Amino acid sequence: MYGKIFKSIYYGSLADVPPAREMMACLCVHADKEGFVDMTAKSIGMILRMSEKVARGAFDTLAAADPASASEAEEGRRILSRGFEVRGIQIVNYEAYRKLQTEEDKKGYMKRYYQEVLKPKRRNESTDVNFRQPASTNVREESGETEAEAGESEVKTDKEF
Repeated sequence: MYGKIFKSIYYGSLADVPPAREMMACLCVHADKEGFVDMTAKSIGMILRMSEKVARGAFDTLAAADPASASEAEEGRRILSRGFEVRGIQIVNYEAYRKLQTEEDKKGYMKRYYQEVLKPKRRNESTDVNFRQPASTNVREESGETEAEAGESEVKTDKEF
């Protein structure tokens, strides 16, 4: 599987806690579409090759309330769990972040939308509209005045300005 990791993880309140940041990224990769990870934090620490002490510290950081967090959900906690060795971890804001689109996601969506929705509609619509402009007629030519004469009559002298 894969998980969406936003660059804000490196600038937010986890910036100074690399083990917690690494564990959070790993949890995102292992989460289902609702943000639930069917593993223990201890096993996540083993995947990351963290000592049990470091993994427990990272877990405690993620499970603790964080007044500096940008999210007010669950008092800034990043995960909900019943314990370090208990299976089942819920990522608090997983669904909200999953719904956020990057610029590339938006461009891809719009391209597919155009190809699947707008383009077929345009093909099916019949219209009598002529998008080409008709050849313009020169009024002066119809009156018998030549272009040279028309140019001469439009020349202004310095006094006319």
